Amino acid sequence: MTAFNTPITPAPLSLTSQTVTEFDGRIAELAHLLFDIMSEAGGVALSASAIGRPERLTVVDLPDASGTWRALALVNPRITGGHEGVTDQASLFPGSAPVFRFTSVDVVFETLEGETVTLEADGPLAVGLQAQIDVLDGVSNAETRTLH
Repeated sequence: MTAFNTPITPAPLSLTSQTVTEFDGRIAELAHLLFDIMSEAGGVALSASAIGRPERLTVVDLPDASGTWRALALVNPRITGGHEGVTDQASLFPGSAPVFRFTSVDVVFETLEGETVTLEADGPLAVGLQAQIDVLDGVSNAETRTLH
């Protein structure tokens, strides 16, 4: 597992993450740590706030609608559009809460180097990104069910 200078402490997922403004390599170290933790746990997505870190960073390893798996680290992600109907998150991720999500979203984010990218995501990737961005915004699945 990747070593990181800051201790990992559990934190309430209701905390809103903080925008990343410096791309000096530390954010890449944190992304590698998140990928390591996610992989060891057999997960498909993990946000920095889930391990007690304030950075607005999430990593995912999910398939799009065509079945192509995408391993991504997204810094400061934000949804700029959602379309093509909705799906129940629990139908794609058994055991998760029944939350309705767009099946296709546009997400703007920065890479680990600070480059701005727009991603058109669909399928499980779109649903997973919406869930992770909710986590970064401090919104729980229970709250999401009442917001949408």
